[in-house]
Amino acid sequence: YIQAYHMMDKSSDTLEVGPLSIVNAEIRAANPLITFDLISPNFQYFDNNLRFQRFDLKTQYSYSNKRNMQFAIGAGRRKDRQYAPLLIGDKRNDRFTLTRYFGHIQYDPHAKISLNAGVMMEHNTFTGTDTSPRASVNLHLTPKQTLRLGYSKAFRTPSYLEEKFRTG
Repeated sequence: YIQAYHMMDKSSDTLEVGPLSIVNAEIRAANPLITFDLISPNFQYFDNNLRFQRFDLKTQYSYSNKRNMQFAIGAGRRKDRQYAPLLIGDKRNDRFTLTRYFGHIQYDPHAKISLNAGVMMEHNTFTGTDTSPRASVNLHLTPKQTLRLGYSKAFRTPSYLEEKFRTG
């Protein structure tokens, strides 16, 4: 299958803050050593316009030999564009790209045993390349009970806010 996705959010907003003369008076009252305004006493305006676009394209191919093996492979590409001067701190468009590939196979050598293995590789603008492998053995003890032994290692791509505003 092939899946395409597009999302767009556009907000027009200007923040008006002020007058702040009351705040300055409270600051001076709390600390008599401060004899000047720390904050401009006038109205202040902030451009809080926001534009966000996401384009995402995914494809997957699945196969089953209808006896004891099935697999799936796929890939995807996502591009994000964001304009948020108040949030980012400047008036440029910020961009993010994520490319991912995956494969998964299941093999049933016996009616009571299933073997699974897979891997996902992602490359993104924030963290570079991450590979997440997984494998498991399923023992079907009864028709209603299965014992599973598995291993996996996973990475999560940070969100825009997590990446851009991390501290330390």
